[in-house]
Amino acid sequence: MDSGTSVVSISADILRPPVLTAAQTFGDNENECRVRLVLTAQQVQEWNLLPQDIQQEILKNGQVRVETYSSSNTARKIFICTSSVSNLASSIPALIKVVTPTKEEDASLNINLAVSSLILGSKVLIHQNLIPSLFSVSNSTKLLYSASLLPRSSERLVTLETNEIDASVVIETLLKYILSRISFIPRVSVVPYIPDAAYGIYGSPSTFTQFNHMSSMVTPENPYGIPPIALTSAGGNPDPLRTTQVFPHSGPSIPLNIAATQVVSQKMSVPSSLLDQLYHAMPHKLMEISQNTNANITVEESDSNSNEKFISVVGTSEANQSALMQLYAALISLGRK
Repeated sequence: MDSGTSVVSISADILRPPVLTAAQTFGDNENECRVRLVLTAQQVQEWNLLPQDIQQEILKNGQVRVETYSSSNTARKIFICTSSVSNLASSIPALIKVVTPTKEEDASLNINLAVSSLILGSKVLIHQNLIPSLFSVSNSTKLLYSASLLPRSSERLVTLETNEIDASVVIETLLKYILSRISFIPRVSVVPYIPDAAYGIYGSPSTFTQFNHMSSMVTPENPYGIPPIALTSAGGNPDPLRTTQVFPHSGPSIPLNIAATQVVSQKMSVPSSLLDQLYHAMPHKLMEISQNTNANITVEESDSNSNEKFISVVGTSEANQSALMQLYAALISLGRK
């Protein structure tokens, strides 16, 4: 049978990620869950080369539906897999196995998921509840999650390292844990990760309004959970933010020893109303930050009806980091007055 794909492409506004509830993002019962797989470009290519009948067999002849975002990102893709917990528990390991080239002696699988930090819970909760549950069904399974948030989202990358034999029961255990969490917080807000090529844009209105300034994940020193190294990358890399401990950094970027002096351009996306408040409360603040950091700061012209404005910051990586920190602190302070 000819190769093809059983994945449906869906559109997404990559510059303005939606804000969904936990139940909308993942589901709230075992009969219909949505799992967000994070795949590499190579894995997607391997999937697309599979014959249609093999794809359908893995997806249980349509019982598991798969969607992906239309995106110019060439490094990562999201597969949104929707079905019952039991179907997902058997289909996901099978899908990962066929798209991941492995040596014969290597029977392990790395399954990467995008999951909301709030749904996952605190480190204490994870170590007291989730990890013992996983260990009870497979003592060789490891759970890894990214130290910071995936770009322009409130989700982290979660990686399950497990063996083929235990993979299904491990996935089922994780999904049931997530469902139990959602039963307590069904309406908590989630900004889902959408891989996109807008890597030079710092934050978005959706994430800006979701993250509390007191959050341990997001601080004025590290707005949106993006580590400082993110601000030194530029050029043709489709995803240089390096916000995960699991995915390797690929593609060209500015070496650190050069980035210290090279001028780079970045943009910070903020709600228009918040920027208007800043102008009213501190009319010279942008000029003051520019002078303090030696970075050129301008507000780009935009549609007067738009709810989003872009602040352009141009300077060395160090100057930009300092400027973006001070901009974030100034904007978020308006909400505390």
